[in-house]
Amino acid sequence: MLVRTKQAVLVFSDDRTQQFQAPRDFIGLAPDWVATCKQGRRLQQAGVLQVQNTQNKSRRNRKGGR
Repeated sequence: MLVRTKQAVLVFSDDRTQQFQAPRDFIGLAPDWVATCKQGRRLQQAGVLQVQNTQNKSRRNRKGGR
C-alpha cells in the first residue's frame, strides 16, 4: 500500500514483532499491516499518516480502454 507521512513515524504491529519507520514527508510503499494495526489507525485519524490502496480495480485500466 502507498503511504504518505506528515511527520516521522514509527509504527509497531499489534503483536510488536514488526515495525515500520518512515521519515517526515515520506511517500512510498509500506506493509499492509500498517493501516490495520491499532497504532496505524490512530495515526490516520490524527492526519499524520495517509494510506492509499495500490491495487487498481478499474475496468478501464485493465482492458486499456478509454
